[in-house]
Amino acid sequence: MAKTPSFTIARVRPNFACSARDPAAGRHRMQFGVLNRGEVKSLRTALAVFSTLAALWPATVWAGPDTGVAQEVLALERRAMDGWLKGDPDPQMALFDPQVTYFHAAVVEERIDGLAAVKQLFEPYRGRPLFDDYEILNPKVQECGEIAILTYRLARHLGGVTTFWNSTQVYRKTKDGWRVIHSHWSVAKSSQGG
Repeated sequence: MAKTPSFTIARVRPNFACSARDPAAGRHRMQFGVLNRGEVKSLRTALAVFSTLAALWPATVWAGPDTGVAQEVLALERRAMDGWLKGDPDPQMALFDPQVTYFHAAVVEERIDGLAAVKQLFEPYRGRPLFDDYEILNPKVQECGEIAILTYRLARHLGGVTTFWNSTQVYRKTKDGWRVIHSHWSVAKSSQGG
């Protein structure tokens, strides 16, 4: 049974280029010409599908602060910060996936890979509260299937001084609940909390 060549549009003009798989040569070759009716119909169908997906995408991916996922992820993040308020890294470590990747610009120069390495980094801070109080400012949760990305600015209050940190926490839904698969912290360039 002969295979029908599949076409991919490289550029659209009255005379355009298509790439067609040449079964005899085992590679793609360029063909020039005008779309036939079947190709026009396929192109219109593809455009209609992509337009529909594009229209639905923001509603399913961007989770506002009132969605269940956003509330759940923010509650987990607050629990972790409450732990650091007491000098207890365990609530934070309980959120981390075994394969977590971790960046903290003020603490390490390179990415840390894996829960064991993060535990080793956190252990010297046990019993040492990292702040007197904190605020999670301007949180945003972006949800896509089993992934939720939380970004926010942390206002860290310690000894009458407030510093601001940018945080990105990438959560993945697992059988055990939401787990952080990537964490990134950096000092905010401005002292404004928004």
